[in-house]
Amino acid sequence: MEMERSIKVRKSSCKTVFITHYKPCRSGYADYSLNLTKSIAKNSKEHIIEVWGCKCDLNTNIIEEKQNGNIIIRRLWKTNDILSLITLFKNLIKTDATTIILYY
Repeated sequence: MEMERSIKVRKSSCKTVFITHYKPCRSGYADYSLNLTKSIAKNSKEHIIEVWGCKCDLNTNIIEEKQNGNIIIRRLWKTNDILSLITLFKNLIKTDATTIILYY
C-alpha cells in the first residue's frame, strides 16, 4: 500500500506560476516569458505552467486562456494599479503551485 502511494506522488504534476508580462504585450519581458514557458512546456509535458500576465492594453474581457495544453494564461493585473496587487495577493494565497516566479 505504501508503494502505491509513492508511485502516485511521482506521477503527479508540478505547477509553476509566472507573474510577468506576456504576449501580446510589447516588451522584452513578454518575449522572454513566452519563449521560456514554451520551452518548459515542450520539454516537460506533465508540468503545468500558469502565467499571471498583465492586462496591458487588451481590448478584451478574456481573463483566462489555454495554450499548448499545459500552459494557462490568466490576465490578472495592470501596471501601476494598487488593486491589481491585491488581486495578485489573493491569488497567491489560493494557489497550489510548487514554484512561484516573479519576473517583472
